[in-house]
Amino acid sequence: MPMVNVNIQPEIIHWALSQTSEEKLGDKLMNNISQWLSGTKTPTFNQIEDFSKKANIPLGYFFLQTPPTESLDLLEYRTVDSVQLSRPSRNLIDTIHEMESIQDWMKGYRQDFGFDRLPVVGCMRWFISG
Repeated sequence: MPMVNVNIQPEIIHWALSQTSEEKLGDKLMNNISQWLSGTKTPTFNQIEDFSKKANIPLGYFFLQTPPTESLDLLEYRTVDSVQLSRPSRNLIDTIHEMESIQDWMKGYRQDFGFDRLPVVGCMRWFISG
């Protein structure tokens, strides 16, 4: 397969770098990234795919025009004194999305098989809103 160069917005590369550590990417990839940002080289699709895997960032994000904004409202209720996290880790973001997907699947599964609503769901509303 021939090497195919791709145009990636510099803001996306900077954003992706902010989502991971240089140690995870390795010296060779970091050298390539420096050259991409300086404009002396253009990345190939395979290099971006490698960057995606090592940084644990979905490949499609690299082809956006601007960095994605990921809203994680759930974190507001899971930190000490509900302090907003300025930059949750990529692993935390992925774990939350995976758990939400599993919750949605289980809800559908239970509904499909006629299970009743669990009695504990919603039983503490007075405590939360009070």
